[in-house]
Amino acid sequence: MKLQGALIAAACCASSAAGAVILRLSPAPADGQDTAALTPVKLTVADPDGDLPAVARAVSLRRKAGGPTILQAASIAPRTAQTVTVRLPVISLQQTYVVRLLADGARPSVLTEQEVPLATSRVAPVELARARLIDPVAYEDWQEDLPRWPASTLRLAFLSVALGVALAGGALLIRSGPARLAAVVLAAAGATAAVCFVLARQDPIEVRHSGPFTIVTTRRTAVWSCPTREVEPVYWSPGQMDRDGMIYRPGGELTVRIGPREVRLFRRLPAGGAVQGPGS
Repeated sequence: MKLQGALIAAACCASSAAGAVILRLSPAPADGQDTAALTPVKLTVADPDGDLPAVARAVSLRRKAGGPTILQAASIAPRTAQTVTVRLPVISLQQTYVVRLLADGARPSVLTEQEVPLATSRVAPVELARARLIDPVAYEDWQEDLPRWPASTLRLAFLSVALGVALAGGALLIRSGPARLAAVVLAAAGATAAVCFVLARQDPIEVRHSGPFTIVTTRRTAVWSCPTREVEPVYWSPGQMDRDGMIYRPGGELTVRIGPREVRLFRRLPAGGAVQGPGS
């Protein structure tokens, strides 16, 4: 606790010296029934000198080491102080987060940005959250499980190729050499275009469910979204978590970009969701 107090005091001193908004992170009261991967944390925002140029309509938080960005709605006016509960990926006793207060707009502008430390002495909740967030065993059965083309799509692609071969065979009966060559090229091009059209119509993202997990894979780079009340992210290593560019909106959706040879797991939450909405 002494270490936690020292870190918070240092952050406040630094903010005051720079004449900036004061941002603090501290552990929220423990709840023995809370088993969500994202840990509830208290975010305190204070602007005693009116340094905020506008009302902050959202708060963005991300581990300095990387990982999902938590984007939470807010309403923090200049010259006010407010404490809200946010849920963060907490996988160690001491971490630093990049916290941004954002103004409203089509492209929200950053009102203030600070690196804010979080320290806790609660070992058990951190270990529980880490075990739920980073679960390499859960990935063992799915690591090489790339998406499969549906039988109906493969059937249409095969028929397109067969039709192209038949047309090319018919083109060989043309006596004129240049005309025969042109006909064969057109048949091949038509078959290729037909196959590309059939494959392009198929959704590149494949979503499956197994046990408590939702498995998401894709045939090409694509963006997948899902309500945060339904799933929470699972990583196979801290490195994968650090590289993750997910946007996580409490009470809204999580959005993640997935590569063509990437497998992502998400743990399904109980009906109603284990993660509370903004300000809970």
